[in-house]
Amino acid sequence: IVFLISLGRKATKARKKAFLSATKAIFRFLKFYSYLGFRMNKNLTDHSKVEEAYAEGKKQLEVVERVVKVYLAYPPKPKNIMELELQ
Repeated sequence: IVFLISLGRKATKARKKAFLSATKAIFRFLKFYSYLGFRMNKNLTDHSKVEEAYAEGKKQLEVVERVVKVYLAYPPKPKNIMELELQ
């Protein structure tokens, strides 16, 4: 019974680890491209160009939000309990 409990805990830990690593990847992606967008558009002075860059950034943010929603609705499947290594 203790063996089965430890396997269940390992499966839960694997699920949490997969979720956290994917979440970190999404936020790293968002941070990097936000920084890149600001660097590329830092010298814009024309009001229409600024609005255009803002609209593009907002569109990209909506894409990231959809990706996060899909990921949260369908998280990656954890490894099979039999595939987990015992420590």
